[in-house]
Order: sequence, then structure tokens, then C-alpha cells
Amino acid sequence: MDQTTYADPSVAELIDRYYVAVRVDNDRRPDINERYNMGGWPTTAFLTPDGDVLTGATYVPPEQMRRLLAQVADYYTRNRQQIRSNGMATRQQPGAPQPAGDAAELQPDIVATVLESVRDNFDREFGGFGSQPKFSPP
Repeated sequence: MDQTTYADPSVAELIDRYYVAVRVDNDRRPDINERYNMGGWPTTAFLTPDGDVLTGATYVPPEQMRRLLAQVADYYTRNRQQIRSNGMATRQQPGAPQPAGDAAELQPDIVATVLESVRDNFDREFGGFGSQPKFSPP
């Protein structure tokens, strides 16, 4: 998308006007990839200022991206209060992703919990973790 969509001057202008663009290296931040991945790579995710997902997609060609950028900006502008309320309600549900706490809050059993999660999520047949397409670790 760097050479196609994001190289388009009108796409860049819309992004600069309405958004804060953040590029994430999936290999270095698999936690962000897991939370915001839209089912493939590359992922374009539209988030609220609180980090809630509005919408997203995988590869988006320039002509579609121009429409998408305008539509999401318009939708967010017209529905900001409702979106904020819905996001707050979602974050308060049990099991919803929560912001990370301070390092002082870490408990001694964290190592056992992490190891258990690693063991439970390891794909013994194909290697790696989870069921998504797997790439070599960095």
C-alpha cells in the first residue's frame, strides 16, 4: 500500500486532514496486530481516540481509500457521542481488553500464567501459535 494507496496525494491529504496515522510493525508488536488485525495483512484499522475500533479492512486501493477516509470521518463527526458511549460500554464488559496497568501491579504468578497460555495456544501440528497465518518471528 506504500507504493499505491499511501503514495496517492489525495489519500495523503485526507489522512493528514482527518486522522492521526500510526504505522505498526506487526513483527515487533504482535499484541497490537492481534487486537486490531482485520483478517489479513496489511490491515488498515480506524480507531477512536480511546482505541476502540470503528472499522477497518485489509488492502484498500486508492480510489476505495479516498471514499473510506471520507465516510469514516463523516460518520465519526456525526456520531461521536454515541460512538464514545458504545466504546465505554464495551470496555466495561467482562473479558474486554483493558489498558495495561503499572509494572508495580505485576503479581509473582504471572510467569506461570504466561507459560500456561503459551502451552495452550501452541499449534502442535503446524507449529507457531494460534490459527492465523504464521510468519517467522523477528
